[in-house]
Amino acid sequence: MWYGSQARARPVPMVAGSGLPTLGGVSTTDDHEGVDDPDPVRAAERTRDEAGRPPEVRMIRLHPYGGAYPVEEPEDRDDWHDLPRQWWDMASSAVRGLSPPTVPIAVPGDDDSVSQRQARAVIDVALRVGEAMLTTGASAGDVVTTVLRLTEAYGISSTHVDVSFTSITVSTHRGLDDDPVTVVRVVRQRVPDHTRLEQVQQLVDRVTRAEGDPPDIATVRDDLSSILKAPHPYRRWVVTLGNALIGAGVVQIMGGSLLTVLFSALSAGAVHEVSRRLKASGIAAFFVQVIGAAIPTSVAVLLYALDDLGYPVPWVEAPSQIAIAGIVVLLAGLTVVGAAQDAIDGNYVTASARGLEVLMQTVGIAIGISLVLSVATRFDVPIDMSAVVATVANFWIGVAAAAIIGVGYALSTYTAPKATLVSAVLAAFVWSVYDTLVGVGLDPSIMVAIASALAGAAGVVAHHRLHVPELAVTTAAILSMLPGLAVYRGLYLLIESSTFVGPGLGELITAAGIGIGIAAGVSAGAFSARHRLGLDRIAKKVELGRLRFDLGD
Repeated sequence: MWYGSQARARPVPMVAGSGLPTLGGVSTTDDHEGVDDPDPVRAAERTRDEAGRPPEVRMIRLHPYGGAYPVEEPEDRDDWHDLPRQWWDMASSAVRGLSPPTVPIAVPGDDDSVSQRQARAVIDVALRVGEAMLTTGASAGDVVTTVLRLTEAYGISSTHVDVSFTSITVSTHRGLDDDPVTVVRVVRQRVPDHTRLEQVQQLVDRVTRAEGDPPDIATVRDDLSSILKAPHPYRRWVVTLGNALIGAGVVQIMGGSLLTVLFSALSAGAVHEVSRRLKASGIAAFFVQVIGAAIPTSVAVLLYALDDLGYPVPWVEAPSQIAIAGIVVLLAGLTVVGAAQDAIDGNYVTASARGLEVLMQTVGIAIGISLVLSVATRFDVPIDMSAVVATVANFWIGVAAAAIIGVGYALSTYTAPKATLVSAVLAAFVWSVYDTLVGVGLDPSIMVAIASALAGAAGVVAHHRLHVPELAVTTAAILSMLPGLAVYRGLYLLIESSTFVGPGLGELITAAGIGIGIAAGVSAGAFSARHRLGLDRIAKKVELGRLRFDLGD
């Protein structure tokens, strides 16, 4: 009979293998047979097996009137809803993690071998390298990778890099014995200068790939200053010529006449010069885009008006091609590829800012075109849109036009001669792939995504093998596929239509789909090529999102 309040549990030795307790102070071994001990625990301590191990100790329940029964758990546990201890341990070991965290969190810095003065000098150079890359159009991921490679080459592994759209912050926390170093630079403007970008990347490559100790940091700072202060490789008229070549190539792809190509080249050059002077005078980029888009559209409307008045310009059959070429020239200056790359790399703040910039400047282009077309519609100027739908039928003419566009973009962004040649070849190759896909009859966004993926992969290969700026050659390759025609047609049809929902909205949605396809294709192709070629340790960690963690092994 049990008395719950009087029942008690205490540890009592059990005879190994028998399941019975040693009670009554009587030992169960032959060596101590008949020896009484009032304390069963003390008696059990004398009970040893042949190996000298003490007997197993279990919890038993002692009855107030004598008798003992072994139990597995203390009395205060509800055995009916708790698993046995052995089962619980087995279940826990099946789900419990054994390896350390995949992403290290708050790892302390350990750069005691580097002096404070050396650390400050290295961080200063790394910050200026990052600022130069951001200013010349590099993506946030490329900037972070380059800065980390440079600092680690000088033994500073606990570096943190934070890049936003308008600033870059570089910090190093070198443990408890040294003060942390944090520096910030504000990127006030962005000027596409691929020659300078290429030279900065080559300087970093010389430092990180040097055999033995890297060059003196003071020498690297002097070389960087020389690169940043050097004059442009081309005069401004060459840059204007590059924009004119873009306009001429776009019209040539659409099958325009020779005189139409000339008008387009002149209007594209005028757009560049007017935009440059407006920016120099402090006009906001949004209004610069509005005025820039109005220039080629006004030329097209003027030619339509002359034809309506009975004074047609000979050999100009589709003046709308001039406006479309102007749109492509303005779109070429936007950082669509960089914004998409930042978004895919996980730099969402920078990607959002760049995406908003692209959106606002595209809206500026739309407003400029809409203003001119509204005036033309108000004065009943007939504008024929049907003549600009198809591209040139001759395959080789299209390939040559794409190469011209590539050369024009390279010249307009101060790209070195070697990279200019690579841009022309890559642009021709990408267009040949796109033209072949057009014959298959796929959706436009799918076609441009496939061709852009090849452009992104080829840009990475060219950067690694030929040491040319990846951004320059990739952007030059995709320019011929920009949706200038869809944007122009969509805006015109919206102005003509009495409702917002209609063919015009469909054309604008098509333009947005093409733009997304281009951005996604370039990013996917570049990602695949980087993994195929193999990334260095820093690039892999940046890609995995470890931008703000200690990079030491």
